[in-house]
Amino acid sequence: MSSADLHNYITTKVYDVASKVGSLAARYIREKTQISNILSIFESEVDPEEATKMTITFIARQMRRGEIDGRVAVQLINELSNLYRTFKGENLRVAARKFLYIFKWVYESNPRSEVSNFNDFVQAIIGGR
Repeated sequence: MSSADLHNYITTKVYDVASKVGSLAARYIREKTQISNILSIFESEVDPEEATKMTITFIARQMRRGEIDGRVAVQLINELSNLYRTFKGENLRVAARKFLYIFKWVYESNPRSEVSNFNDFVQAIIGGR
C-alpha cells in the first residue's frame, strides 16, 4: 500500500481500532503480562512479516491455553491479519507497532466500559472524573 494509506492508518484508523480492542481487553484480560508478552514477541523479530506472523501465532496459542480471552484474541488476530495483508516491510512494522502500543495504553488506562472508537475512549476516561 502507499504511504498515504499508511499515513491514514497511523493517524486516524489505528486510534479507533486500538481503542475498541484495548477497552475489550481491559474487561477480559486480568494479567497485564499477557499484553507485555504480545509486544515482546512482536519486537523480538527483525523481519516485520515474521514479527506479525509470530505475534498472531502467539495470540492464538494464548487464547487456546485460556490466557487471553477469545473475544480479545479474535479482534487482535483480525487486526494484525488485516495489517499483514495491507502493508509490507517497514510500513507493516510501523502500522503494527503503533496498533499494539496504543492497544496496550488503552488497556492500561482501563476505561470503565467497552468503547467503539477513540472519541468514546476519551469520553470514558474524562467522563469518569
